[in-house]
Amino acid sequence: MNITQHLFSIDLVCLLAGCGGAKNNTTPSSLPISSASAASSPIALSSTSSSSNSSSSIASTPRLIAYGSNPMQVGELRLPQTTSNKALPLVIIIHGGCWVSAYADYRFMAGFAQAVTNLGYATWNIEYRALGTGGNWPIIFQDINQAVDYTRTLAQSYPIDENKVAVIGHSAGGHLALWTASRINLKSDSDLYTKNPLAISGVISLAGIANVTGNNSCNSLASEVIGLPIRSPNDNLTQRLQETSPLQMLPTRTNTILISGSADGIVPSSMGEEYSTKATELGDHSLHYVLPSLGHFDLIDASKTNWTLYQQSLQEFFKD
Repeated sequence: MNITQHLFSIDLVCLLAGCGGAKNNTTPSSLPISSASAASSPIALSSTSSSSNSSSSIASTPRLIAYGSNPMQVGELRLPQTTSNKALPLVIIIHGGCWVSAYADYRFMAGFAQAVTNLGYATWNIEYRALGTGGNWPIIFQDINQAVDYTRTLAQSYPIDENKVAVIGHSAGGHLALWTASRINLKSDSDLYTKNPLAISGVISLAGIANVTGNNSCNSLASEVIGLPIRSPNDNLTQRLQETSPLQMLPTRTNTILISGSADGIVPSSMGEEYSTKATELGDHSLHYVLPSLGHFDLIDASKTNWTLYQQSLQEFFKD
């Protein structure tokens, strides 16, 4: 299934199932890259890209590795072909699909993972139990915990630097990526708490659902993901949002970069701006970029996206 077909598939399913969220496919003729703190942005865009290592070419054959006992608890590990003897920074990749297994799985991000690996990074493209495969509350988050923290185990057998780990997520995967940066705020009595979570160098959210109560095409499914109706506010819901919704879990003390497409009719760019603005106000270093004329799935299409932005963002995360 190509990206256009997948976009049509999700739009059709949302139309039939009532995913909610107003669609806005208006594409401005031009829209500058923006950020909550553009003046202090460390990223200078250029027309060329360079690898983080001295030499890299195509990624090695991906290895499908289990991080748990459930068949869905697997990930694809890719390592770049490089002459460097240094341990490699790792980029964890989390697919989207409205948190629904029928919409996407780790294979949907395989091409994206390959492209990131070709930049000179190890990549860990993870699968997790989602809605339809046992991922109701609190399983999705527990699987993400387990997959991310499995980095320490991977580093025992592969040349991975567990002290240099970034997370990239798309759409609902962007929600989960931002959530990994927020785990440090979980209290020990939470169902999602994990002791000594892996430190994250930075997060890139591509059209991510930064606010689970916000206006987006996956909105009506959020209640199943967080285990409570998101449209009936009460004290229990407030606590649950403080455990699951990145906007409500700030600050993270982690660098975050949110990237939106101006033509995204599934997750509006305003959601990324809302998160980045609040994160900056609370002391985090967070930037938001709006890429002109790009739609929801263009952000993971290497032929349509400015990969220099992605590469230089990762370099900023991993700098010594």
